[in-house]
Amino acid sequence: MEQDRQEADGASEQVKNLTIPTGGRVLLRALPAAVVLIIGLPIFFWWRYDVLDDHELLGLLLTFAYYMLVFMTIGRTRAPLPEPANQFPREHVGWTLSTAPRTVTVPQDPDLRITIGVAATSRVRTAALTSIAALTAATTGWVHSVSFFMVIAAVLGVLAIVFIARARRSWSYLNKLHAEKQTS
Repeated sequence: MEQDRQEADGASEQVKNLTIPTGGRVLLRALPAAVVLIIGLPIFFWWRYDVLDDHELLGLLLTFAYYMLVFMTIGRTRAPLPEPANQFPREHVGWTLSTAPRTVTVPQDPDLRITIGVAATSRVRTAALTSIAALTAATTGWVHSVSFFMVIAAVLGVLAIVFIARARRSWSYLNKLHAEKQTS
């Protein structure tokens, strides 16, 4: 019994030492992915389908290399987030995030605070990456005059607007979380 409580206290201390990034820092960490996608995809399509049109093996290797570059960039730019010791219902986390613009403080429980911070960071990152994907599809469609990419850009643009609307509350929570850390 005592050992369980000590493990829980140790987990809470570990959670306190790991930081949740601010909304701005999440967006800054998404910038390399934006560069690789928005600039890289039109260049990739030009190189793959215009320059290397007759070289299938080289084109396949280039495709594989570009996909690996994209996945590695998105994976490496993800902020390390703590894992809270306790699990909380999704409804409770969603409700706390939805009321963040109207409330003055963040929850006092450190595990709940971290859980909601991780969810808020995830929502901001999803909004950023969806916006980047929409811009990438629009840029590629405009540069190569391919209407298929414009349709994809429109669909992704609508999704980005929805995700940005959800991320607004998460951004508010992250600002309150960091403002409270600076005052204490």
